[in-house]
Amino acid sequence: MLAYTLLGIEIEGEQSQIIDGNKIKWLILDPHYTGVDDLQAIQSKGVCTWKTSQLFKKDSFYNLCLPLRPSLF
Repeated sequence: MLAYTLLGIEIEGEQSQIIDGNKIKWLILDPHYTGVDDLQAIQSKGVCTWKTSQLFKKDSFYNLCLPLRPSLF
């Protein structure tokens, strides 16, 4: 249904004690953005922002693009 690029995850508190999904934030980039390469414009339009787990709806399907860092070896 929707597609996002996942750039990062922030976990609040001890990872082994996470029960509440609201303690996890997702750095999401909208892959459909077609505007100029201007950081202020991208941030002000919400194209790349931290989202809570409420972004994901249980009755929806999502495609997540997970970019890989280049290998140093």
